[in-house]
Amino acid sequence: MASAAKPALADHASPLPKPANPAPLGLAAFGVTTVVLSAINSGLLPPEATAAVVPLAFGFGGLTQLIVGVLEFKNGNTFGTVCFLRRSIQCGSGTRGCAAGQAVHEMKVGPARRPMRASGLD
Repeated sequence: MASAAKPALADHASPLPKPANPAPLGLAAFGVTTVVLSAINSGLLPPEATAAVVPLAFGFGGLTQLIVGVLEFKNGNTFGTVCFLRRSIQCGSGTRGCAAGQAVHEMKVGPARRPMRASGLD
């Protein structure tokens, strides 16, 4: 009688679990950063708090979204990759499109003045 060959160990390995969705972490970073910077812009927090909030925006907002963008790429989500990486680069470079960039700009030159063009009162 011939004995049956034993299957290799790799045949019995359990499949790896599906990776978690990183998008909620990226959206939380975006939300917290936006709310805190909006609190300064609206006057709920004193302007002196900007010095503490800008590192939060760059660190938690920008760095977290960079990591989430890479994780979205690993998961195969192209849309999430582009959204989070674009936002992280925008926050990291301090452009005015990012709330942190707006706060840094206002620290340098003062608050932005927006004329009321719709009403004709310039």
